[in-house]
This record gives sequence, C-alpha cells and structure tokens, in this order.
Amino acid sequence: MSVTTPAHTVLDILRPWFAHKSHTLHAFSASMASYEEWLNWELFAAFLQHGYHCEGRPSYQQLGDHCLKSLKGDLLATHPDTQEKYLIEVALVGAGTQNKWREKIQRDHEKLQQLQLRDASQKLHRIQLVFLVSCEEQNLVHTWDNWLQGITFYQDHSAHCTATIALNHPGMAKPGEAALLLWNV
Repeated sequence: MSVTTPAHTVLDILRPWFAHKSHTLHAFSASMASYEEWLNWELFAAFLQHGYHCEGRPSYQQLGDHCLKSLKGDLLATHPDTQEKYLIEVALVGAGTQNKWREKIQRDHEKLQQLQLRDASQKLHRIQLVFLVSCEEQNLVHTWDNWLQGITFYQDHSAHCTATIALNHPGMAKPGEAALLLWNV
C-alpha cells in the first residue's frame, strides 16, 4: 500500500494541470526569462479548480510566528472539508537561472521550516516546489543534479516526489521537459 503525503497530494493536482499547459511552458522556457509569477497564479487556478480556497501571497504571520514579521508565501490553499492547508513556496529553475537563485530556494525552505504554529492542531502542510523547465533538455533531474547539489537542503534530502512533463510545442525545434520536485518541509 502506498502512502500519500501532502507533497503527493499537491503533485496530483499540479501534474495534470501543467500537462495541459505544456505548449506554454515550452514556449516560455525558450525565452530564458522568469515566469515564476505566472507559475504562482497557475497553482492558484489549479487548486481553485479542485475546490480549495486559495490565497496568493499569504502572510506567514496569519499562520503562526516567524522571526521575520513581513514574510509572504507564494500560495496558501485550504481544503474546504478537512481544513487542511498547504503553504507552498515555488522556485523556477531553467537555462536562464543563475547560481544566486540557489540561495533564494534555500531561504524559502528555511522560511517554511522556521514558521512556528500557534495552534498545534492546525493542519498546515509546508511544501517546497522546484519547477525545472528546459526547452531542449531531457532527464532534467539528472541533468541539473550538479546545480541542485548547490542547494543545502537538496544535498541532504532528495525530493519526496517528482514528476516529469514532456514539452512538445509544434513551433519549437526540439522537445523539452518540465520536472516538478516537491518536498514536505
């Protein structure tokens, strides 16, 4: 019997959503510009379609105590029946990503770890999502392993779950790939 973790729940929502957006992901990845904000709003729409209540840019302070008072997350999705909450931090990694972004990804992970809940019975799942996307590379988790090893938490903990999406935009010369890597923090 397989165990479904919060990261798997998130993956089950996002993988089909982004599979339907594969042509857009392929085209955007060729630009080498950041489209992380677009990804955040696509997460919002995907969870909304599954009946969740969603809040973009949620305040960490509404969820608990944190040493940094003004922190905002990327998405808070709440299941209406169970009241389980998913606080998600998103990072986009691709050909245009510079090494300095590893520090941002590590900081996001630490933000999630350092959040102290006021109510121990609160059902808050902290999820780190790294979105690897390439307009022409395949087997991204392996291809980008050296770069990912530069993220401290990645060295110690490989993703709890991963999925890949083939990118085959008809206007692109080569196929690409997207890989979703998720951690329960």
